Amino acid sequence: MDSRMVLIACEDISESKLLDAEKERLEAQLRQSQKMEAIGALAARVAHDFNNILGAILGYGELAKTAAPEGSVVRRYLENMMRAGGRGKALVERILVFSRSGLCDRGPINVHAVIEEALELLAGSLAQGVRLERRLEAGSAAVIGDATQLHQLAMNLCTNALQAMENGGVLEVTLDRTDVVQRCRLSHGDLASGVYVRLCVTDTGSGIPPHVLDRMFDPFFTTKSAAEGTGLGLSLVHGIVTDLGGAIDVRTAVGRGTTFTIWLPIGGEATVPSAEIATEVPRGRGQSVMIVDDERLLVALAEEVLTELGYETVGFSSSMAALEAFRAAPQRFDIVVTDETMPELIGTDLAREIRLLRPDIPIVLTSGYSGAPLHERARTAAIQEVLRKPLQSKDLAECFGRVLR
Repeated sequence: MDSRMVLIACEDISESKLLDAEKERLEAQLRQSQKMEAIGALAARVAHDFNNILGAILGYGELAKTAAPEGSVVRRYLENMMRAGGRGKALVERILVFSRSGLCDRGPINVHAVIEEALELLAGSLAQGVRLERRLEAGSAAVIGDATQLHQLAMNLCTNALQAMENGGVLEVTLDRTDVVQRCRLSHGDLASGVYVRLCVTDTGSGIPPHVLDRMFDPFFTTKSAAEGTGLGLSLVHGIVTDLGGAIDVRTAVGRGTTFTIWLPIGGEATVPSAEIATEVPRGRGQSVMIVDDERLLVALAEEVLTELGYETVGFSSSMAALEAFRAAPQRFDIVVTDETMPELIGTDLAREIRLLRPDIPIVLTSGYSGAPLHERARTAAIQEVLRKPLQSKDLAECFGRVLR
């Protein structure tokens, strides 16, 4: 009789497999986050430099348009140039929002009002065969953010949906409030428990193929031709939602349409903002303005614009030279307007030095960037206002009117 025994050992490795899968998911998420951060930093630098160029184009274009006779061919050419410049400005804003270096004047924003405004604009340009259905029921729910961000979020989602319905269809937009009882995982982000405003954009278009789903939020990735898109639309949506602390869920089927659901945490209540009444821009009365910017072209432009508005201007392309001039005659100037990013003294440091010489002088800071760090530096330097480039005459006129009032 064979007395040999066989010993079989079993081990349940299902938990280990789940842990390995979660580890791989987190590592992939980290790599994606690092990639987006690096691309964002590069995009912000390019956008900042282009802002200076665009500022000169729009500024001098505005001056030339004012000087051209009404109804003339030159006036029409300049108006077309300004429209193209406006599209360039919008593109820079999208890049800065994607890089989280742009529009960040945060506050409680009524989501219902912003989405309704975006849909009103969209409704007037729908292609034949496309029907817009809407159901907005968020009431006074507010998110802490920037109205321009929310507007861009809605417009990009809707534009993306319309492009998926080349042969017509239904675009459905719903907005409501919802409670999330427990943490859940969405297709693009995790959702913590809390109170949210939920935006759903549904189309009956072509759907998103599986190979595109993994890359659709990557910057500059697009399935369209170069003439049809930049590849920034959905990456901008992702950047805005992430910046606002929200999450995205995507449900799609090839040939049957797509639904993007955006979840944004509610940060209070806000009433619908009242419409602004247009007024004539304030003019100067000979006050002396120190202008500081390391871009000589922008200094010359600001001198011309402010002179037209009734100010006496003195421009400097060196912050150190500007400081020396102020030390020599601190009572000569009534207001200082300075760029932030400069190779010698940055604008906020220049403001601090000027404050030591004359604490009461109004100082305005300009920058192609924005965001909380810049505004905090401006606050500690006792700067009255921060203006975002590219500037036009109305921006400067209204700011000076407030500061010198």
